[in-house]
Amino acid sequence: MFTLVWQLRRLLHLWIKKPATMKRLWKASVLHRKQARQVAKRVRESELRVLCRDSKSNKPSLPPYLERNRWEEELNYKLWITKGARFNAAKRCEEKDYAATWTNALLSCYLIIVGLIPFVPNPAFKDFSPDILSFVTTGVSIMLLAYGLIVATQRYPMQAIVYHECALKIGVLYNALRRAKELKNEDDKTKEILRISLEYDELLSRYPNHHALDSALFETSKRTYFKLSRWECFKRRRLYWFHTKAIHHFAILIPVLIVLKLWLATK
Repeated sequence: MFTLVWQLRRLLHLWIKKPATMKRLWKASVLHRKQARQVAKRVRESELRVLCRDSKSNKPSLPPYLERNRWEEELNYKLWITKGARFNAAKRCEEKDYAATWTNALLSCYLIIVGLIPFVPNPAFKDFSPDILSFVTTGVSIMLLAYGLIVATQRYPMQAIVYHECALKIGVLYNALRRAKELKNEDDKTKEILRISLEYDELLSRYPNHHALDSALFETSKRTYFKLSRWECFKRRRLYWFHTKAIHHFAILIPVLIVLKLWLATK
């Protein structure tokens, strides 16, 4: 207690009698604490890098289906994930075709509604000038024309049929492989697996490849097997929405927002 009181008296004496010395001591103390924090930060970063390196080194270098180096297991995995991805690809094309139909219908409705605005007796609609109505009508017409051309060239219904047909054929091979793995005769088993593998390769060459999003979305339906977090599943579904339905939603909302902004500008 006496030592603490003596140190406080000494600091007070330095503060009053020698403020420059006290200022230098204060700066030195601040610099010392800053350096100590930087050293502690570097130590924590070094420890974190060591933990990350150890965790990576503990992970298996091969996928689970290749750890035992068995060809039938790898082929089983390929058939399973390709079948799921192709079914998702067919579903994606169907959703895009459904959304495109609704978008075309709503944009056409917008054109009819904008054309009927001058004939509405309500005074609230008299604020729309003919120039604004002409601009909106022309803009929606251009959007409808461009959108219709883009959708027509994609041929989503045909793509959906092709992907669904491919998924069904892969499903047949998948079931055949499951039965082949139960054969007792090793020669018959090897011949059957080889036949299925050749048919699978030929099947892939006859059909277009699916989008990477289709495989990513299929993995979210098997979150436990692929060890995906809920946040990762949410990000993949959000990316799927952006590539599948976002343009349709924006095409519907943009004309409404433009009309609302122009109407508020006239107020």
